[in-house]
Amino acid sequence: DAHREGPAAIRSRLLAQLAEARLYQHDEEAADTLSRESLAEADAAGDRDTLLIALRARRLAMISPDRGDETLVLADRVLELSTGAGRARHAFWAHVWRIQVWLVRGRLDHMADELEPLTGCVENLREPLATAHLQRFRAILASARGRFADALEMAEHGYAVFVRSGQAIASGQHA
Repeated sequence: DAHREGPAAIRSRLLAQLAEARLYQHDEEAADTLSRESLAEADAAGDRDTLLIALRARRLAMISPDRGDETLVLADRVLELSTGAGRARHAFWAHVWRIQVWLVRGRLDHMADELEPLTGCVENLREPLATAHLQRFRAILASARGRFADALEMAEHGYAVFVRSGQAIASGQHA
């Protein structure tokens, strides 16, 4: 319960929500500042769940190909904190962030290595959106390695899962 976590945790969670809101209002500068403040408050609070929320807000606020090093640090922190019941979704997103960095950097070997733990998270979550993301990454990797027929099959499977999930983002997900 957030009311028992103390002022730093509550402030951190509110700042994380504000950072996300500012991002969706296209105010990247405010989102950056608020997410940094949220993370600092979360570190001060020392509450694992608050830290996970602040780390996610920070990642959202700094999505950019040139912020890969910071993204990897955030992902590592999330993975350290995401052990235990009810935190598989956090680990899933940390692996997604890592894959995105490796893809942008053209490090297909690292991307491939990351698919195994991502697969474990997807099996744990049993959610269509997670499955679709996994299929999309598998398709991207297959395409990058010249396995175009496999890539197309994987992409179509991932797209079908997105469509069945009812996610609004499905229309932009076909490789």
